[in-house]
Amino acid sequence: MVHKHLLYRACVVSVATYGLQLWYLQGSHHVGLAKHFSMVQCIAALWIMGCFCTSLTGGAEALAGLLPMHLLLKRLAERSCAHTATLGHSHPVHMVLGGTWTGLNPPLALSVESLSLAVH
Repeated sequence: MVHKHLLYRACVVSVATYGLQLWYLQGSHHVGLAKHFSMVQCIAALWIMGCFCTSLTGGAEALAGLLPMHLLLKRLAERSCAHTATLGHSHPVHMVLGGTWTGLNPPLALSVESLSLAVH
């Protein structure tokens, strides 16, 4: 069971949510995609737990330790935004995103931009 869970999380979820930042936008119509992802997760939960196909999928997901798909997609999108916001100002991603993303957030206290040279 543990190996099935690990295989699903490492391979299936990462491949299925590849490019999430491109289609999971505020105001976009991604409900159909999220519904397909939920159906895939229901099948995976039944497979992980070894349940019959007539079992309740919500219970199988809970027993398998899988986060509901709409919450997983939201968490992945928020982490992606947080990761992009903490990149350095000279990072190549900022050239792709344009000027609207640069300078919105001050550098973190432990970021490279806030370090100074120690003079001995």
